[in-house]
Amino acid sequence: MLVAALAAIAAIGVPLGVARSDVLIVSSSVAELKPGSQIADGANLELPAGTRVRVLLPSGATLTINGPASRTVKDITKGEPVLESVWAKAKELLATGGVDQSRPGAVRGSSAGGAVERQGFVWNVIGGTANGNVCIERGAHLVIERPPGGRVSEITLIDTAANSRAKVTWAAGDVGAEWPAVLKPSAETIYQVIATGQPVRQLKLRLVDKAETAESAGLRTLLDNDCRQQARAWAID
Repeated sequence: MLVAALAAIAAIGVPLGVARSDVLIVSSSVAELKPGSQIADGANLELPAGTRVRVLLPSGATLTINGPASRTVKDITKGEPVLESVWAKAKELLATGGVDQSRPGAVRGSSAGGAVERQGFVWNVIGGTANGNVCIERGAHLVIERPPGGRVSEITLIDTAANSRAKVTWAAGDVGAEWPAVLKPSAETIYQVIATGQPVRQLKLRLVDKAETAESAGLRTLLDNDCRQQARAWAID
């Protein structure tokens, strides 16, 4: 069995803050372990070779376990208490399986105007459908993804606090463009994104330190800062 005593998966409605130290499945290559499944502290997690799960620990940190592996949940969590604020947000996020097709992707190439392609989740890319809070690494070189579909070739980015604006353009085939140099990335303003034929979007940057972007800390950072779109993208990366 992939999980000894699958009946040990915690039932929906088990209150947070009780005297237990469960884990929450964030992503998994094991069909029986769906994102959002809560595995009780008394269960034994058994993974065959070639499988992989990423779990949310009670502290809000994440841990990736690669098969073959056989570990008890208690051994994984070390009995640490549940951080209720992060767990509540994570359970809400994973209730839909963590799926979001507008996941941010890295941009690589000789320049922002050259050949580009997507990579995994990164902390310097603002997604093409981003709306609301966006977590970025402090001091990172920022890239703005092109809205999906390839039809939008230009947007206007407005710093509402400074009342300044700049154009962002994509050439044919481009996926990303550099953040305009005339606008300083700031957490103290709201940026409006205006594109012809699209609703106005608003961005609120959340600047996070490099340590907060580590693999084990990333999901907690995104949830703490209410960067929900990115949290979904991170969960399926």
